[in-house]
Amino acid sequence: MDENEKICRDRKMNIVNSTILITRRCQLNCKQCNVKRNDINELSTKQWKEAFDILKDLDVGFNVILGGEPLLRNDIVNLVSYLNQKEIPYALSSN
Repeated sequence: MDENEKICRDRKMNIVNSTILITRRCQLNCKQCNVKRNDINELSTKQWKEAFDILKDLDVGFNVILGGEPLLRNDIVNLVSYLNQKEIPYALSSN
């Protein structure tokens, strides 16, 4: 358990939900949007799975997956399958 997890557990904090910006890539060019569409510093599939495991361990109630456009990730089916396998509650928002 890392320090952040310990703080949450010691203080009996319940994280109700999380908002996950899984990619900054997007096929749209909305004027009001501040998401950079060509960000090359995205987390890998493995890193996202590790992050999802932490959310599961912290008993986060619900996770909203946003972007950019999440469906532009080549591994999105793999990631969503992982969430389902681990029974991690989520919603995926797509353009």
